[in-house]
Amino acid sequence: MYQAEDQLKLVLRLVGASHYETRLPEVGMLSELLESNEHILGIVFGRYKHFLEGLSGHGALVATNQRILLIDRKPMFLRYEELPYEMISGFNYGTTGPVASIVLETRAGDITMRTWNLHSIANFVKTISSYITYNPNNMQHDPHR
Repeated sequence: MYQAEDQLKLVLRLVGASHYETRLPEVGMLSELLESNEHILGIVFGRYKHFLEGLSGHGALVATNQRILLIDRKPMFLRYEELPYEMISGFNYGTTGPVASIVLETRAGDITMRTWNLHSIANFVKTISSYITYNPNNMQHDPHR
């Protein structure tokens, strides 16, 4: 979908990612993982914990027009998980001072993400709320309605 790295970084900045976050290794994986008709609608970088598998790390939750991706990329290590919107049964969102967190409740176990970027998580919550509440089965969602 995104031909140039600069184009991908611009989209990430538009959905709330900071300049620093656009330079993280997870961004490099996005261009390889996205399908040709897939668009990024929201992203959250931070510390995650996957309760079913008992794993934790630092990565990114990416909301697209088709699915949610959990990406954790380090040298010699890649953790990648794909969650269709139909798998999400709900979410909890909250802030405590400068830190915000979201818990995605899925059939594959809950995933918690904590971040300092309040702007990006607010956009992410708005995006997934729109998919879950109004359009859970329609993959051709219009984020501008």
